[in-house]
Amino acid sequence: MRAPIRAAVLAALVLGLFHGARAFAYDFGLDLTNNSNPLSDQGYTIIQKDRATAWAAIQLGVDSDLYVSGFYEFSGTFTDEGASYIPLRLDFGRTEYSGSASSLFGPTSVLRWSVGRIWLSDFSGLLLSGLYDGARGELSIGNLSLSLSGSYTGLLYKEDALVYLDVSDAKVNADPSTYFAPRHALASLGARLSEVLPGQDFGIDTWGQLDLEGNPGTDGAYVEPFFEGSLGSQFKWRSWLLYEYSYDTSSHNALAAGALARFSAPELANLGVMASLDWASGPAGALDAFTPIMLAPLSVASVFTFSNAFSASVNLSCSPLRGLSTSLAGTALFRTSDYISGVDNLRQNPSGYYLGSEASANASVRVTSDMTLSALGGIFFPNTATYYQDGTAPRWTVTLTAAFSV
Repeated sequence: MRAPIRAAVLAALVLGLFHGARAFAYDFGLDLTNNSNPLSDQGYTIIQKDRATAWAAIQLGVDSDLYVSGFYEFSGTFTDEGASYIPLRLDFGRTEYSGSASSLFGPTSVLRWSVGRIWLSDFSGLLLSGLYDGARGELSIGNLSLSLSGSYTGLLYKEDALVYLDVSDAKVNADPSTYFAPRHALASLGARLSEVLPGQDFGIDTWGQLDLEGNPGTDGAYVEPFFEGSLGSQFKWRSWLLYEYSYDTSSHNALAAGALARFSAPELANLGVMASLDWASGPAGALDAFTPIMLAPLSVASVFTFSNAFSASVNLSCSPLRGLSTSLAGTALFRTSDYISGVDNLRQNPSGYYLGSEASANASVRVTSDMTLSALGGIFFPNTATYYQDGTAPRWTVTLTAAFSV
């Protein structure tokens, strides 16, 4: 009897291990990226970045996953006057433990959550968009989705976080001995109703930030109602409004808004035509300059950010060949108040609101399943009639990227 018992136990162990192997799956890899960025900026400049990212994705069960990534990066800035570089930078990339649970609050409910260094963004992507250390949860019940998040900026690299909410933040970012971003605590609460009308979604996001850096700090809150919809599969649109309330030693109010429309024809080489408008208040009347949590560039080649600015853009994209994606864009840039935007080569008394126009192009080709080559270029033509000095040269930039996955 012992032999049959041993055989039964061994068979049970083998089946258990096989079942566990199916429940516990993993993948890992190494991504290599070379990024070369020559640009015209008070002379000739090349920004070079080389990164090696190791990652592992582990399925811990039917409803939970662990993704871990970390990278080594070399970066350098080379000009006609000299060079500066960071030979060794080690940090985490996206690293999160995520999962989901169904039917906790009814048969149509789904709860999704993630914690770690996770991707967070507001609806517009112009208030903040990037990796943050924190947690996020989303509950869907029927056509209603509720979301909640909390995060912290103080462990992020300052040149990734781009937090410039006040003078204290600017001092931290300007200090060459400081690696981490200014310390702010962020929280969000959102709601979205899908298909309120056929093909139409409505929602609202609220964001709050608590300044842990300055004394006194600049605390703030943002409210962002939004609307997006589609007409069939070819025409889509979206619009949003952002109200900002902030307080340091006094209160400030600001507004931002945007709209986007896109027409796509997949049967015509995946043709896409997109038009967008983005507006952020400047200090004028009862409004102050809108200040996003992440002060990212407004366009490819200009120096302007999404504050005291208005941009009108048209983008044409297509995929003429398999594995090849291309796009062309044109953008007109304006300031939205009499406050001076820009710092170099301005007229003694700049007038008008038009700042200049920009043309940009992007191409990406998938050489193999493991290698992608891409190029992004832009040139900004300043308004020398009323704003910039006569003879101010256009500002251009080109970014060449090679990515390889092992």
